[in-house]
Amino acid sequence: GDDQGDHAVTTFNGASFTPAVCGVTNTSWNEEFEPPTSHSRSRSSIISIVQQQKYNELILVADNREYLKMNKDLTALRKRMFEIVNFVNTAYKPLRTFIALVGLEVWSNSDLITVTPPAGANLDAFRSWRNSDLIKRQ
Repeated sequence: GDDQGDHAVTTFNGASFTPAVCGVTNTSWNEEFEPPTSHSRSRSSIISIVQQQKYNELILVADNREYLKMNKDLTALRKRMFEIVNFVNTAYKPLRTFIALVGLEVWSNSDLITVTPPAGANLDAFRSWRNSDLIKRQ
């Protein structure tokens, strides 16, 4: 893989931090679900859960900057995204978890959110776009 690339590094300001999630909401959570606790599960059942094969579905979004960085070459961009997913799968393999790439969106004309230095602002903007646009297309 290519180890040359841009990485976003921002200063964390805990005073103005508001916790956020990208996709899980209270409305998508099963209220009847009882989370496992040390009292409700035996050691053997916890080991059994770890040994079970699991998977997560992933949709990758390549922003316009990434598209331009790849010289507008969609084939090269797709290859890079697949390499990233393969790397993530390597990391999750010991946990018996497979990351399934179910979608790839490339913002080739322009970014569909405003990309700004504070990571939290990007997450908020992306979450809004995801909820108002991407989810409707899934």
